[in-house]
Amino acid sequence: MSSSTPISTNLLVPTAKGLYCERGGFFIDPRRPVARAITTHAHTDHAPPGCDQYVCTQPTAELIRSRYGPNQNCLTLDWGKPHQFGEVMVSLHPAGHIMGSAQIRIEAIDGGPVWVVTGDCKDDDDPTTEPFESVACDVLIIESTFGLPIYHWPEPETVLSQINDWWSTNAAQERTSVVMTYAVGKAQRLLAGLDPSLGPIGIHGALVGPTEVYRAAGIELPETIRAGRDTATELQGRGIIVCPPSAAGTPWIRRFS
Repeated sequence: MSSSTPISTNLLVPTAKGLYCERGGFFIDPRRPVARAITTHAHTDHAPPGCDQYVCTQPTAELIRSRYGPNQNCLTLDWGKPHQFGEVMVSLHPAGHIMGSAQIRIEAIDGGPVWVVTGDCKDDDDPTTEPFESVACDVLIIESTFGLPIYHWPEPETVLSQINDWWSTNAAQERTSVVMTYAVGKAQRLLAGLDPSLGPIGIHGALVGPTEVYRAAGIELPETIRAGRDTATELQGRGIIVCPPSAAGTPWIRRFS
């Protein structure tokens, strides 16, 4: 950021509903339903159900519709192509978080500083999402949940190898493996790293729609089966089941023990 650049204090302002751009007439990742939400990605803490319109990438629109229903009003923007909202130009650029996740670049038509809101982002290699793109700007609003230097994470390949080794050990002992993760994005990243030669892969019903959206977009994922009453016997023992944390302790999960 240049120290000589005058910083506009009103292009984006925090409100009870989230970041608001009065000159553009939109919110960014609002906390509650609004008329127009420019959406970084399809997680519910960034795309709450009930907005009149979601402005997002095509993959994000498909994920939103898979979760909230096919009639959701989504205005989709191509990567990097500016679109005018009121007195500002907006473009979307890959954030690398989950498929379709975008950084939002905002610039007033009459000039001034360029603002970028990243939403969640990462620059790791990930076969299930578009690679992160650096976007030049004057003001950067970055979501950095684990941005403190105290956090150090192993490489994704190391974690996935450990999960497969753990699954293999469990399967040899006829113990069903269960992994809990977010239904959108994180689940598909996990699925892409599982070794299907170890046994059948079951997924919770909440993962079915988003996973099919990923497959339709050309993301390579192993074969999965919907985990439920009819497939419990097939998954018990050698299988691995991927489900959201909300499934913990439910009758649904106990049928696989």
